[in-house]
Amino acid sequence: MRNSATEKIEPRELDPVLTEVTLMNARSELYLRFLRKRISADFEVGDSMASEEVKQEHQKCLDKLLNNCLLSCTMQELIGFYITMEEYFMRETVNKAVALDTYEKGQLTSSMVDDVFYIVKKCIGRALSSSNIDCLCAMINLATRELEADFRTSSVG
Repeated sequence: MRNSATEKIEPRELDPVLTEVTLMNARSELYLRFLRKRISADFEVGDSMASEEVKQEHQKCLDKLLNNCLLSCTMQELIGFYITMEEYFMRETVNKAVALDTYEKGQLTSSMVDDVFYIVKKCIGRALSSSNIDCLCAMINLATRELEADFRTSSVG
């Protein structure tokens, strides 16, 4: 049993969990898009003689139903946890890359740069695969902050 106050989770253990969460979100987004498309098609048939106001009202109700359904709410909550875990993963692996960086005589660039950008690319790519624009924007902001704070200070220092 782990004592969370003293022992950190190894980022390698977190990696498959993060991938699985993004896959779950992508599948749920695909399912919700399928429902939206099918129900909208049914509305078009049923509302063929209805006014534009009625059609717009049906579309609003559909959007509200799908955005507030249990699946959407649960996935939004899960993505919130995902962002926190991905931030931890990124920070820990970047710190590890910085700590493992060594300077060799005659070397013009540091391998740390490649390592850090690989990690950032992996995290942003994973967020992109979630099919959630809010998740992607959050990860881009986190990556930017990580690069501005940690990476800049480690290259100067």
